[in-house]
Amino acid sequence: KQWYQRRVRGYLSLYNLLDPAYFSKEVLLKSNFDPNRRRFEIGEATKRLVNYPLFSVQAQKTGTGKDLTELLTKHYFRYSLEYLRRENYLSQEGAFQSFCGLVSHLYSYEPFNFVFLSILREGLFDKIVSNKNKPKDEILRELLKVLCHIFCRLPVKSLEFIQRTKEKYEKEGFRGLPTSVLLPDLPEDFQKCVEKHNERALDTASSYMRCFTKAYSDILGSDHTLPLSKVTFNPVNNDNNNNSSSFELGSYLNETAVKFTARSSFVALSGHGDDFTSTEDLLKSTRSGAYLDPSLVPSMKLFKDTNQPLNAYVYDLYVTRDMKNILKFNGVRYEEFWENEKEFMLILLTTSAALLKRAKQGSTSFLVAQTFQQLATEFAEIFTKYLVK
Repeated sequence: KQWYQRRVRGYLSLYNLLDPAYFSKEVLLKSNFDPNRRRFEIGEATKRLVNYPLFSVQAQKTGTGKDLTELLTKHYFRYSLEYLRRENYLSQEGAFQSFCGLVSHLYSYEPFNFVFLSILREGLFDKIVSNKNKPKDEILRELLKVLCHIFCRLPVKSLEFIQRTKEKYEKEGFRGLPTSVLLPDLPEDFQKCVEKHNERALDTASSYMRCFTKAYSDILGSDHTLPLSKVTFNPVNNDNNNNSSSFELGSYLNETAVKFTARSSFVALSGHGDDFTSTEDLLKSTRSGAYLDPSLVPSMKLFKDTNQPLNAYVYDLYVTRDMKNILKFNGVRYEEFWENEKEFMLILLTTSAALLKRAKQGSTSFLVAQTFQQLATEFAEIFTKYLVK
């Protein structure tokens, strides 16, 4: 499924029909060539794409019976720009900043390209490559482990299968499996960096939903219908209640109630406001009529969030060079294995070339760029020797 998604998005890039987040970067890139002559044309092209998109979100009917699809599409574009500006990929004037070029090169791997850049800008890769107490081979393996957590991720399909295979293998007289199978957890400092990145992404998405629901509250209407049973609970109007005690109680409850705009009214009954604790919380508990595409929240789940370990098939190829054992013990299909290894090689080549160029401009550490280049070269040699027939 992931392979087909990357292929489809790659073909659509020929027609500039990507998701709003990438299109905003591409439009602003074109506008930088000649802002005085091209600004009007780029502005008009952007308006046409937002107003008449070839691909759009599913129709969203509101409580008033109106369709918010067009408004949602426009706000998706605005949300994308807001996120890029908050992450300092774009300036206030819309010009490229920092690593925006590298992000656009890795557009088909969103949201993991943003996670990769967050780690790079935090300087964590510098800590790995600058460790003089470790040999070069160990540094390359440590760097590869981190990259395997970001790109071409595959969850382990069955821990029971791996355990049975290990027991059978040991009964035959062998000691342990010939491959790692399970990818070790990210180092703690990398996990903290990813968590901070996820928090920023969630904060931007939450702000977008609050802004959208507040701006179009009249069109959205009241949120008092259960989504499955369609049972409607009409709100009580205290103005028509002649009982003074009931009116005072209702007024007091209104004053002390948790304020919310984006949250579902039924979820808010439990005391939850518009402070969302996770991406899943945001996506599953927003009010009716408001919709946020999960792919537009650039966050990455860690092992402790899913309790599903990642497959170490990429790392095992680099260490063992043994494709047969990886296919046997890691439980990966040959087609999936070959395509993902190729994708990973292309990612290494792309990032190493971009980092080396930035290092020559003085904006990136030469040591980091050279280490990435060495890893990319070695991995490409392994792929060509052992997988290309």
